Amino acid sequence: MESPSETAAPENCKLQCSDIAKGSPFELFSDIFSSVVEFSDMPTFGKALVVSKEFARTFEECGEFWRTQALRRFPLLGTIVPYLQAPVNFKDQYMRHLLLWQPQEPFDHIAPRKTLDDYVFSFEISTTTEQLPRSFIVGKATWKEDNTGASVCFNGSISYALWLQLVNDGVRVTWMCTCKETGKSSLICSDSAEDDGEALISFGNVSFQAMVPVCMFTVIYYHDSLVDDDSNKTLRLSASFEYDDDMRKLLANEIAIMLAHSVKFY
Repeated sequence: MESPSETAAPENCKLQCSDIAKGSPFELFSDIFSSVVEFSDMPTFGKALVVSKEFARTFEECGEFWRTQALRRFPLLGTIVPYLQAPVNFKDQYMRHLLLWQPQEPFDHIAPRKTLDDYVFSFEISTTTEQLPRSFIVGKATWKEDNTGASVCFNGSISYALWLQLVNDGVRVTWMCTCKETGKSSLICSDSAEDDGEALISFGNVSFQAMVPVCMFTVIYYHDSLVDDDSNKTLRLSASFEYDDDMRKLLANEIAIMLAHSVKFY
């Protein structure tokens, strides 16, 4: 004859099974299984993906598991958690930071849509002593580039008497840049030049809306070596865009990028 405990066992088992989470892997109580998952690690999660879909889904949906793994592997994440929108999706953050720490492909250099050949650089040399400045020289400069950077240059003839008048009266140098495609122009800079004994030098702040201040460094000098006839002497002009902080010349592609993105043409 069966004992009372033996006859009651099947009935007790039915009651317990009704409390077990439906579909829970290995028929564990849901709260117990969640606790197991919380203390698991990523290798265990990897194995769960191939062992059981339900097992893997429990890992996927366990926020505490992903929180623990994310903060353990990426401690820097802890510094930004208070600023993330609640509730924080730690699985998403784990995946984001996993990509963040992967070897990064080097960025390609920004290629300007236009080159300096697509622009015309014009200049005017005028006096600064009169109310209405008198224009002495107006010309077009061509650009060139070497290992120090890009420059715009002009070689032209000017009488020696006119040169002395420029030096004595004071000189203003004005630069204009024109886009050949649109015909629109921008006044790059206009500033006075000072005589340093050998040349007239101008440091004009350019009108670029750039984060780093840039100046237009212009040097004008009278090339008179080995020439006896003053009428045949040649004016030399050279200008370059330079950073204000270290006076480094900008390269041609740097100037082209600034012209395309930091200058307003009219």
